Amino acid sequence: MKDAIHEELQETKEKISEEIKRYLNKNYQSNIKSLKDISYDKENKEYLSNLETSCMSYDDVIKDICKKDSILEFASPDAIFLKNDIVYFIEFKNAKIFDKYNKEYRMKIKLKLVEGGCIGLYKLANLAGIAVEFSDIIKLKKKYLVVYNSDKATKNANNIRNHLRSKLAMQQYKGTYVEDINIISSTSFDSTYKSKNLWN
Repeated sequence: MKDAIHEELQETKEKISEEIKRYLNKNYQSNIKSLKDISYDKENKEYLSNLETSCMSYDDVIKDICKKDSILEFASPDAIFLKNDIVYFIEFKNAKIFDKYNKEYRMKIKLKLVEGGCIGLYKLANLAGIAVEFSDIIKLKKKYLVVYNSDKATKNANNIRNHLRSKLAMQQYKGTYVEDINIISSTSFDSTYKSKNLWN
């Protein structure tokens, strides 16, 4: 009985992911961009990734949805890709997020996880015509990648301590809104995903 329920739940998750991706492909083709373009920091005029790998600019999608609904803009991660029954979010942060004084940045990262990663995804599922409850979105397997600028992560003792504290602070969401959170340097990110096909 438990196996049957688990299998049914798995099929539901995969169906939701498939339908969301189908909707995005149909309605937001123009928002499929390279990770390099998505990672661009306009304020500092620099890229956090050099990858030409295609991905969906989730931030642009959410902005469009909020505009159409005439509601205040949600905070949302920069990119999204879906593989099988897992929804992946990517947030590029060109700042010293591990600085003990940079609590505002860390709060923004968490807010994007909750608003864009859950509420925004729920609205997207409804637009795709999927009959889901908000609880179904919470149950979806979601993984959150926070990519920080390698050049701004100084290797001194204080920064390492703050790095560990920040990771611990983010880990409180693991197993709740998301299945996993990974804080990764821009160098490691490019090395890990350079040969992976994220969107097609």
